[in-house]
Amino acid sequence: MSDVIQVLVADDQTLFVSGIEALLLYSGTCVVTKTTRDAKETLAVLSTLKVDVILLDIGLPDQSGIDTAKEIRAKGIMTPILILTNHDSKDLVLDAIDAGVQGYMLKDTDAPTLFMAIMTLAKGGRFLDFRLHGFMMDALVESKHGVKKSTCDTYTSDHYALTKREIEVLRLMVSGYDNDEIAHALVITSKTARNHTTNILQKLGVPNRTKAVVLALNEHLVNELAAVPS
Repeated sequence: MSDVIQVLVADDQTLFVSGIEALLLYSGTCVVTKTTRDAKETLAVLSTLKVDVILLDIGLPDQSGIDTAKEIRAKGIMTPILILTNHDSKDLVLDAIDAGVQGYMLKDTDAPTLFMAIMTLAKGGRFLDFRLHGFMMDALVESKHGVKKSTCDTYTSDHYALTKREIEVLRLMVSGYDNDEIAHALVITSKTARNHTTNILQKLGVPNRTKAVVLALNEHLVNELAAVPS
């Protein structure tokens, strides 16, 4: 991957695509290398053009973005795919994940979150729009791991004795931030971020970040958390 992230945008809404091109150019870290309007053109372009991230609309004129993602993967193209859509259906998100996409984001997101999603995918990570985390975690835990959501009373952050700062850190962990990104967002040192993370794991009684995120979402702790710092 070069210093500037090369992006292909597959979407038939001209005004939306123009806005994405302007936003990414302004970012200084990403650039739209190519735009396509349908699945057929997207597949043809990707057979010869290498990019770092694909932004894919879920409603292309000739077929769905999910089916297009399946065809991309069937051709052996493993470029990270970020679905951009207005649809927040749980079933669509699950279908997209099954199709091999790495990210799913609603189109009304803000620019900084879009930049972060693209950068996360370009680095090999995954990104799910935070507004989808609550119901998606329940669905994923149940359908993928056979763990049903507990029917007993859920706990609040007070039960776990989390401090206000630890709640902020936990929110960022749920959003996919690593310790360095948490440090940057909260204007603290990486060491302090690591200490907060360690304390959170101890208070929640879990061995790693993944289980902390699952617990936070399953117990609806994320519903209490403050907005991610800008």
